[in-house]
Amino acid sequence: MKRYVVEIEEKITYKVEFSADSQEYAERRVREIYDSGALKSTGELESVIFDVIDVIDD
Repeated sequence: MKRYVVEIEEKITYKVEFSADSQEYAERRVREIYDSGALKSTGELESVIFDVIDVIDD
């Protein structure tokens, strides 16, 4: 029997509105919001890809 290592890649799109004086500041703040986990479960799942990346012979 063989063991398979499968990589799962999800593409999730988040649309966040943020008022700011500059594009750079808005992007930085939204990145901080994302990194804090506050956007979990609010994004739209675009796609999921499953890919076998390694085969291990037992």
